[in-house]
Amino acid sequence: MDPFLPDHSRIVAEARAKARHALRELGEWENNAFKALGDPTRFEILCLLRSGEMTAGQLAKCFKMTKPSMSHHFEVLKQADLIIHRRGGRRIYYSLNNEVLGDLFVVIWELFHGRRGPGKESKP
Repeated sequence: MDPFLPDHSRIVAEARAKARHALRELGEWENNAFKALGDPTRFEILCLLRSGEMTAGQLAKCFKMTKPSMSHHFEVLKQADLIIHRRGGRRIYYSLNNEVLGDLFVVIWELFHGRRGPGKESKP
């Protein structure tokens, strides 16, 4: 092993420790948002909504799952405040909450650029 090259396993371990510390510092809102984004179905729902507002039925047609399963995914996305919903007669319409998604991008940027640390305020 070359003494002038950094120990790869040590570098990886330090990076993982920093990431775990940063995630512990996140607030409830950020944790809910990352949980919502961590599921491929919910991520795909967000991608579909990029083109504009869609009904629950339109979104459900894109997935092979039960209505209760789709409702669960919608609820997680609403809890994370990543989507907005409104009723129109018997239909529920969903759209992206662009303001909150913008806030989330700022959080991600700060996590990876070291500007967020202990004592920093998180979104209410």
